[in-house]
Amino acid sequence: MLRIALGQFNVVVGDLASNAERMREIYARAVRSDVDLLVFPELAVCGYPPEDLVYKKAFLEDNRKTVDKLAGFAFHTAETGSPLLDDCASAFDCKVIAVYDLDREKLLVGQIVHAERIRDEYEPLVYFTISIT
Repeated sequence: MLRIALGQFNVVVGDLASNAERMREIYARAVRSDVDLLVFPELAVCGYPPEDLVYKKAFLEDNRKTVDKLAGFAFHTAETGSPLLDDCASAFDCKVIAVYDLDREKLLVGQIVHAERIRDEYEPLVYFTISIT
C-alpha cells in the first residue's frame, strides 16, 4: 500500500525561510508516519501568488537557494539540462511548445523530450487498462 500525504499549510508570500521551515516540520511528521509520498502545493516555498516578486532578481536567487537547501535530494541532469531526481520511479522532461493566457493563469502545453524509468522496484501510481471488444 502506498501512503500519500498532502503538505497543505498557509504559506506567506515572500517569506521563504518560514515557508521552508514549515515544510521541514511537515516532512518530519510525514517521515514519522511512514508516508511514501508527500505532496506540497504549487509555489509553497515563495507563496502564492508571488506577483511582482518574480521580477526581482534577488528574490528569484533567494528562492532558488531556499529550494536547493530544502531539497537535499540526489539528482542527475537530463540532456536538456533539467534536474531529474534519482530516487523516483520515473522521470519526464518536457519542452514548452505553447503558452495560453487564461485570465490569472497560464496554461503550458509541453512535449515530452526525455522519459526514463529510474527505479524498477517502484510500482506505478496509476494503472490503466483498456479492453476492446
